[in-house]
Amino acid sequence: MKLNINFAIAIVFLVAIVIYFGTVTPSVTFTDSGELAGACSSLGIAHPTGYPLFTILGYLWTLLPLPLSNVYKLNLLASLWTALSAVVFFTWIRDISMHLCREIMREQINKKKKIKPEYVSLFSDEDLINKLSLVLAITYAFALTIWAQAVVIEVYSLQLLIFNLLIFLLVRSYINISNNFYLLATAFIFGLGFANHMTTVLLVPGGILLFYNIFRERRTNQSSSSAKSENPAQRKQLSFSSLISYMSALFISGLALYIYMPLRSAALPAFNWGWVHRSFDKFIYHVQGKQYQGWMFSDIEAFFANIGEFIQDLPFQFGIVGLILVCTGFFMVHKTNMRAVYIFFAVNFLACIIYASNYSIHDIEAYYALAIISLFPFAIVASADLLKRNKNLIYALLLIPILNFALNLKSNDKSGDVLVHEYTTTLVNGLGKDAIVISAQWDYWNSAFIYFREVEGMRNDVWWIGKELMRRTWYPMQLQQWHPTIFDDAKNELKAYSEDLERFESGLPPNSYPFIQQNFVALFRKIIESNIDKRPVYITLDILKTEEEMIRGYEVVPEGLAIRLYRPGTVPADVLFAIPNLNRFIESSKVTESSIGHSLVEVASHSVFSLGQFESLYQRFDNAKKAYEYSLKINPNNPDAQKALANLNSR
Repeated sequence: MKLNINFAIAIVFLVAIVIYFGTVTPSVTFTDSGELAGACSSLGIAHPTGYPLFTILGYLWTLLPLPLSNVYKLNLLASLWTALSAVVFFTWIRDISMHLCREIMREQINKKKKIKPEYVSLFSDEDLINKLSLVLAITYAFALTIWAQAVVIEVYSLQLLIFNLLIFLLVRSYINISNNFYLLATAFIFGLGFANHMTTVLLVPGGILLFYNIFRERRTNQSSSSAKSENPAQRKQLSFSSLISYMSALFISGLALYIYMPLRSAALPAFNWGWVHRSFDKFIYHVQGKQYQGWMFSDIEAFFANIGEFIQDLPFQFGIVGLILVCTGFFMVHKTNMRAVYIFFAVNFLACIIYASNYSIHDIEAYYALAIISLFPFAIVASADLLKRNKNLIYALLLIPILNFALNLKSNDKSGDVLVHEYTTTLVNGLGKDAIVISAQWDYWNSAFIYFREVEGMRNDVWWIGKELMRRTWYPMQLQQWHPTIFDDAKNELKAYSEDLERFESGLPPNSYPFIQQNFVALFRKIIESNIDKRPVYITLDILKTEEEMIRGYEVVPEGLAIRLYRPGTVPADVLFAIPNLNRFIESSKVTESSIGHSLVEVASHSVFSLGQFESLYQRFDNAKKAYEYSLKINPNNPDAQKALANLNSR
């Protein structure tokens, strides 16, 4: 059956969107999911670098009258962006396939005589080109890393669309050498790309090289046309300086979306990370992502761990067989007419690998997306070599996307993933009325809770204080916006700490703020001290393990998934024993494959184990046994719970 381009595009989009919608996360998930959903919902300011394009588009999407929570809507938006990226991917893969030619008569080329090589098209059948492009596009859609961006709201799904749009425009610019539109559009989309995510810079080195080749070809063509006086259209081309001027203006107009940030920040939205309207310096600090720069090029072990993970995942990006085509094609592209385009992809790949491998964060997989995309074109050449022998092999190549789907379905099916949702709601609903909770568990539940609290109205009485966020100058102001009286009894401590923090954030030497850590601890101790008699104060396990000085002098009592602080000698004798209901959490944990998911399971298990320890301390051994058994139900490999339960059973 003949496959025309419109039908092929429809197949790519429908297959991708149906599968993505079917595997999308129904609620919040790890790390920045809740915070980004909150920033979009409130038309606010997200964490550095701010992502204005993402935030504005996300906000407009939340206005759709769908009977779904905002975070669910935004998860679906991630699916839409990723599906559209697959469509654009299909288009530029097809463009390359249509114009890719094999060099012939190489042995007759005499460099001294400057005889140009001759080329013959690799494909003469448009139907075959459409089918191969379809195969590669669906393989891309089900690649492990690409699919992962489609099931939860994050900036990377929109970035996939931007990467593919830029590649499409640059390839079109090279193919349509005299057409200014694609170059002008490239400049504008580059500006928008930087207004979404700074990894857009990874396309710059390759883009400059391709841009150079485009203008070199233009000069050659114009010289030839001018000599022959046969092509008036060529002579009317924009001059290099004029084109650069127009491109610069369009780039700046796309980048100008950053103006949104200080303007919107001044309106004090519910999510206002950085309070960037305070000064130009604070705005630049935020846009540069300066607080994350310490994680770049800082750890050789992280470099090898990241590169190892990338290599390990590589077969699952191409359905294993597709990787063979990529590797084979790599050794064949030097015999084609589009060596400049393939050098562009090679540079993209190297830039991405160098950047991502030197970034020490746990969720690094998405940063390798451009490297994965840049390998796909190499499969075209090897596929063409197969198909010229037998066109029917195209149907065998269909096994590649099918295999990719089968290999990656389990990892990327998040339709039943409620780990973060259940952990967050269970922990927060277990807190007493008007509670204060101090935690640094951003990845597990802090980000999710501020979304639930500020957007969905969950537990508005609870004051959440992020320990690590308190190390940023904007955060105390944000806390006062959320909880106006939080520092009423700690004004002196806040002033002393804020002065030190401002010096730290301004890049002054450490000797100008020698007491910053003491003032940091003193501020938290004052908040606890001034509130503990008026409202329940809680911490989470991370604070218990890392901030002994902060809670020194208080007694700690596990309560649900949190830990309550008491003054010495005031712990009630009849503290209620209640094991939190984590049955849905447990069911979801059975299918999680991510390392961060397993880490949360360990945290939840240890929290319930702590309940058992407290009950054992007061010799309520039946309760302790129940807690240990439930802890092991959450995580059967919890060694502390295993040992404690064995000791109880041997009594």
